[in-house]
Amino acid sequence: MPSLSVSVLGPLHVALADAPVAAVGYSKVRALLAYLAVEAGRPHPRAELCALLWPDRPEAAARRNLTQALTALRRTLGEAWLLAGPEVVRLNPERDLIVDAARFGALLDTAERHAHRSWPTCRPCADRLEAALALYRGDFLAQFFLPDSAPFEEWALLWRERLRQRAFSALERLAQRAEWCGAFSQAAAYAQRLAALDPLREASQREAMRLLALDGQLAAAEAQYEHLRRTLADELAVQPEPETRRLHERLRAGPPAALRRLAAPPVNGPLPPNALVGRAADVPAVCAQLRADGVRALTITGPPGLGKTRLALEAAQALRFDFEDGVHVVELAPAADAEQVLPAIAQVLGVKEPANGGALAAALSAWLQPRQVLLVLDNFEHVLAAAARVADLLAAGPGLKVLVTSRAPLRLRAEQQYALAPLPAADAVRLFGERARAVQPAFALTAANADALAELCARVDHLPLAIELLAGRARTFSPAELLRQLEQPLDALAHGARDLPARHRSLREALSWSYDRLTAEEQRAFAHLGVFVGGWTAEAALSVAGAAPAILEALSEASLVQAEAPAEETRFGLLETVREFALEQLAARGAAPEARQRHAAYYLRLAERARPELDGPDQVRWFDRLEREHANLRAALAWGLAHDRALGLGLAWAAARFWSVRGYLGEGRRWLQELLQPGAAVPPGLEARALAAASRLASLQGEYRAALELAGRSEAVSLRQEDAGGVALAGLAAGVAHNGLGE
Repeated sequence: MPSLSVSVLGPLHVALADAPVAAVGYSKVRALLAYLAVEAGRPHPRAELCALLWPDRPEAAARRNLTQALTALRRTLGEAWLLAGPEVVRLNPERDLIVDAARFGALLDTAERHAHRSWPTCRPCADRLEAALALYRGDFLAQFFLPDSAPFEEWALLWRERLRQRAFSALERLAQRAEWCGAFSQAAAYAQRLAALDPLREASQREAMRLLALDGQLAAAEAQYEHLRRTLADELAVQPEPETRRLHERLRAGPPAALRRLAAPPVNGPLPPNALVGRAADVPAVCAQLRADGVRALTITGPPGLGKTRLALEAAQALRFDFEDGVHVVELAPAADAEQVLPAIAQVLGVKEPANGGALAAALSAWLQPRQVLLVLDNFEHVLAAAARVADLLAAGPGLKVLVTSRAPLRLRAEQQYALAPLPAADAVRLFGERARAVQPAFALTAANADALAELCARVDHLPLAIELLAGRARTFSPAELLRQLEQPLDALAHGARDLPARHRSLREALSWSYDRLTAEEQRAFAHLGVFVGGWTAEAALSVAGAAPAILEALSEASLVQAEAPAEETRFGLLETVREFALEQLAARGAAPEARQRHAAYYLRLAERARPELDGPDQVRWFDRLEREHANLRAALAWGLAHDRALGLGLAWAAARFWSVRGYLGEGRRWLQELLQPGAAVPPGLEARALAAASRLASLQGEYRAALELAGRSEAVSLRQEDAGGVALAGLAAGVAHNGLGE
């Protein structure tokens, strides 16, 4: 069934079955078609149509003219399109009629009804507004007039003004969103189009001037002002408004810093490290799910090595303008257990544990309640016991949405899942080529190496991580050589169980293959680096793993170690799946106990070095350094709790000042209390100072009676040892608690 398209926004245009209708008849016939199309929702009495189009003609003459016009329409459109009875006329409602003004209005109505938080943050509504404005070719029935029909002209004028105002509103909102997104050129284009709709509307002209200047188009802003000035002088014999002149003077003096009205939302987390290869459908699909009404949590699931984290980071960047209060990425791989999930979230959001004894969960809920936030929780699979706490946060924050990466779903009622698949074969080869060029610029995908590359990627099931590991060797080996080496029996296959799922085994084989091609010294260092949690510095690598800078560089070139260069010093790290593999190698060597002891001892020394610095002139740098190493401090404390209470307690006492200032009150107190359990063989002086530190943390939590009890125990230990310094610390802790009690 062919469709009839009637375009009334701009010059009248008619198409039947997508073919333009060149001649619709004389002007009254075109006017009749436009009216019947725009008002297609009801039948129209013949008397109404006669009064609309031939108001000054006698009734009989008007009816004859209407009959002639209907006959002309039938010849042009065909018999099936017109339903003309003795008394009423309408276009056939069972046929496919497309009217641009109706589609324009429907899109805007949907956007108006949508229950979004704000116009700038709603991407679906921005898409609707853009689709509507694409239909707006100009004013309603532009350049079409019936001078002898005042009723028709009044009808057209009413529609013209109504639709123009709606176009004004849509352009204003799109300009706001473009400015919010930092797309100043696009914002300026919307503002210029808005100004062109009504050249005498100075508010629109000022917006165009401001946004052109914000985009750096100062000459265009000046031209916009001059055009306005001449138009006002020619048509109204007036000067621009004072506000317009003041803006003009500000722009002539140079673009002021305060031009921008809508600041971009924060993005708290790492940027994608390189261009995403493949996943062309996955990123928009993840974004569409999170933008959908009613979707509160989305979990990207799949086995290791699929690129779940990489996809989440890309989606977070794409969604960064959809949330007024920003996108915040929480890396959970360093979290030892579910108890550390809320503190990790609080650290990223900048929420401090309440000093009055309130729960951290309540503080997070209060912070989230009025805000619109996207929270990205990366590597959740080992802390699934914290899923209920995520559900509590979602219940407390109506503007909160959560994007999770995990090998297993959280199983929340609010959760939807996105199962990530391996790369398509063509994208897998392209990924190899991109990463190979990063280490060997001369590398090229050619017909000669196409088969080897396809087979190489297939051997590792098109897993992105495995492909990147193999591509790191392209500096030395051709694809054919890499394939032959991968096909050779590998001693390293003994490192992993053969009953693992195929994709896990493929990744393990790729890791084993890369590992087997390291030198013996590099293998030993790589295995020992698995004890670090959340990254490390070159100094720490040398002390704990014996990994000199040259070894770190070699491991980085093999794509096993990731390097990140912040402002102060380079940090290194392992992807979580790679870290698991490193720990397996460490266990196979029987070196895990010694490596973990060296790790704990190093971080005890670091905390002891930091302790006096936390009250010195360089305190901010040292606080930040301990913040970066917090995951390693936790790992060292856990080892101390299990194997060496004295080491663990020394570390906890040295870190107490850091915990108290950075808001880890409950966590710090838990570590101290667990390490102070009876039966632990610790030096009395250390025990007394740790008790005093626990007392101070309890006071900061508002638990003053517990603080007094801890201070009393500290004083008793110090008195037995005749330790005047310990007695003084206990007395100070007790004084703080008494003060809190008003005593």
